Amino acid sequence: MAEKMGVGQAIVTLAIVAGGYWYLFGSDTAKQSSADAQKNAITNVQKKMVDEYVQQYEIIKRQGSASDRCMHANLVKGGFLGAKDEANYAKWRVIAESDCKAAGVPSLPGG
Repeated sequence: MAEKMGVGQAIVTLAIVAGGYWYLFGSDTAKQSSADAQKNAITNVQKKMVDEYVQQYEIIKRQGSASDRCMHANLVKGGFLGAKDEANYAKWRVIAESDCKAAGVPSLPGG
């Protein structure tokens, strides 16, 4: 003969079923939050990378040759392009063109 389910067991069962449903069919908010978290993590990594490129450029600016400055300014420019930071990309495009002109070499197109 089957035993009756207790209140505690019913709550646990309901919670498991609801959790499984949410997991399988999830709320759009939860999925969006996960996507936003991944996007923010990527953006933070890109920002950190570009910040390091700028710091390296500052060292090269003080101690490197004109061609070193040209090459590294283009690297910074490409980093901002990859990070989709249009304002800083435009700023570094001008810097790269100036540094490359001083070095007597053409600036790299695009990134």
